[in-house]
Amino acid sequence: MADDFNKLAGVIGARNSTVDGGKGLTRAASWIEGILGPSNTGYAVQKFNGPETGGQPILRIDLQGSEEKAPPLWIVSAYDSPIDEKGIAEASSAVVAMVAAAQAVAGDKPMRPIRFVFLPHGHETSQSVSTTEARFMKMVSEEAKAHSILCLGNLRGSGGLALASGDSSNPALAALSALGTVLPVEKANGTLAARLFSSGLPAVSLTADPAEPVAAGATESELLATSTGRFVELIRRLMVGK
Repeated sequence: MADDFNKLAGVIGARNSTVDGGKGLTRAASWIEGILGPSNTGYAVQKFNGPETGGQPILRIDLQGSEEKAPPLWIVSAYDSPIDEKGIAEASSAVVAMVAAAQAVAGDKPMRPIRFVFLPHGHETSQSVSTTEARFMKMVSEEAKAHSILCLGNLRGSGGLALASGDSSNPALAALSALGTVLPVEKANGTLAARLFSSGLPAVSLTADPAEPVAAGATESELLATSTGRFVELIRRLMVGK
């Protein structure tokens, strides 16, 4: 994971349409497609049009479930970034964790379908963000009612998970258990999860737990690996059951 993080946050760097003509965004999309595609992890990477003509695509990979009509679990993050160093690192942590999770469960046999979606716009203050989110919502609405939608945010800083949702009965909150903490819904204000929830979708904000004690000497890479491991376990808990 450390190598992937360094690749995305360091080598590719800023992924923003205002920086270098958006070349970082294009490189990030190619990196995600390459690492998860048939030659590596083995997924068929689907590409859907983003909001801009000739711009970066919405990327999606599916893990089929044994009960294809079961409500799917959606997992989503944005692969763009702010332009500052801290923002680049935080945005990269979500994408790298999601890539690692998709790799980890590639051989699993879930009961319900799993949908991993990478959005090209989520951190910019432009019309592109709202248009991208509208296209994602349409994608979700075209299938069976979602089981839950995990919206990834910053996963740096601690090994624990923190979830927040406007619906206390969301299955992800019940499945969290010892993996982390449920935060007040206000902690999700201004996030993709909050906007999806306000549109009637079962969305949950998922970030690193800011209150979890950090082991002495733990590196950022180790903490990200720990939080990602817990994230994978949460996915596996949500793969089965009602």
